[in-house]
Amino acid sequence: MKQRRLERAFRVALILIILLGACGCGDLSSSRTVREKESEPQQIAATSYRFDDIPIPPDMTLNRKDSFVYETGRIKTGLVVYETKGEMAQLTRFFKQKMPQYQWRLMSNFELNNAMLIFIKERMTAVIYILPREDDSKRVEIRVGPVEMKLVPAQ
Repeated sequence: MKQRRLERAFRVALILIILLGACGCGDLSSSRTVREKESEPQQIAATSYRFDDIPIPPDMTLNRKDSFVYETGRIKTGLVVYETKGEMAQLTRFFKQKMPQYQWRLMSNFELNNAMLIFIKERMTAVIYILPREDDSKRVEIRVGPVEMKLVPAQ
């Protein structure tokens, strides 16, 4: 029970950090979501849901309905959701091995019934949740966003 509360608090804090970081990184009022861009003929929707520096196992299927990407001139942030039949250990091993090839460093790793992998690079963070489902499939949520770390002086 305590672990669930801690995990829930961590998720809320991480989402707040990502949102606050995105607000400080550009003019969000001029940004548009990927869903708005889909109507433009020159934009290819499938590539908009992809973070070029996040490797994805070939057997995963994009869940467009639950995915959301927000892009400004310099920053691309959002949540991209995939579904797969892969095994939990195999999926976590894939991300742990492949992410460093794209200069992501594993900062934290929590694995029990589900998995949460936290990577960081160049003022960006990537949080990968791997959640088992009732039908033995897995839901893989990849959250990417800016991070600005400020040390708070001791009181």
